Amino acid sequence: IACDMHKCISRYARADIIQDVFYIDDVCRRHTKTGIAADYLFTTEKQKKLLNSISKKRYTDLFSTVVGGAGTWIYTKIKKNSRDVKLHFYEEGLAVYINPLFGYYNGIRSLYKLLGYYCEADFVSDLFLYESRLKVCQDESMSCVPIGKVTRDDLAAINESFELKTSYEGVKALYFENTFKNIKMDGFDESQLIDMVIDCFGKDHVLVRLHPTSDKAKYDGKSWRYDENTDIPWEEIAGMDKNLKNCMLVTAVSSAVYTPKLMYDKEPKVMVLGCMVKNEYSMYEWSDIFFRDNVASFNRRFHDTYKTKSRFMLPESFSEMECLLKEDR
Repeated sequence: IACDMHKCISRYARADIIQDVFYIDDVCRRHTKTGIAADYLFTTEKQKKLLNSISKKRYTDLFSTVVGGAGTWIYTKIKKNSRDVKLHFYEEGLAVYINPLFGYYNGIRSLYKLLGYYCEADFVSDLFLYESRLKVCQDESMSCVPIGKVTRDDLAAINESFELKTSYEGVKALYFENTFKNIKMDGFDESQLIDMVIDCFGKDHVLVRLHPTSDKAKYDGKSWRYDENTDIPWEEIAGMDKNLKNCMLVTAVSSAVYTPKLMYDKEPKVMVLGCMVKNEYSMYEWSDIFFRDNVASFNRRFHDTYKTKSRFMLPESFSEMECLLKEDR
């Protein structure tokens, strides 16, 4: 649902601890009720190949990250042959920390049932998190299981060495861009924030890492340096690359800046601009989405996990952002 993962999955498939890898990228990509119904009622050739491959297997546990959509599809298919399969969710980004797990799902669960699919909300056993103490939305019935920090040995078990297309050496700031799809935000242009960061550090010292679903063409005319390591998941780079040690991670809302601390207990310099955007664009109704109460509460808790508090920054204005960036030059 995010980007083409064929290259990195081909590496994972060779690991001793992995038996099979199936890649499904044509399940539940549409979000209208008509589109969802079509996805669930008609099976493509690729999906048939997967179902034939797993039809004789018995599964004990299924781990999923996305409520509804492809997760509902594969859970229903597996459960037909493995009646006692246990369903678990695990974190992917910040949504499970700040939003109810089944908030969106509850609105269309009757449609899933009508189409003959199992509703995950009725079967999920627990939620696996790196830092359960950071969860700010209350799902009282949901048991949270700590994953624990990822070690270099953990990474080595599934990863071969990877070659970086773009070096992070000498990079002072890595900006994580966002798509903001399906959200109308008149008066907001994220390139303004990126330009402010570049103005402070210089073009040669800033990399822009586009969201996996973003099209670089929307920034035509910009002479930015882009992070071209798009074939390598950020979670791998955050765990293995020592050159990020002195690089500030900057974003308006991207979950990626929290990954090094959540997964590896690393403490790179991080600057989250959500509060600043909310304040500086307060005349617009959409400004609140950048730093709602649940987001603010999560960030306060996250800040408290840092041993060196000054390395996690939440500027409240353009001027404060510029001061913090210039201090770090």
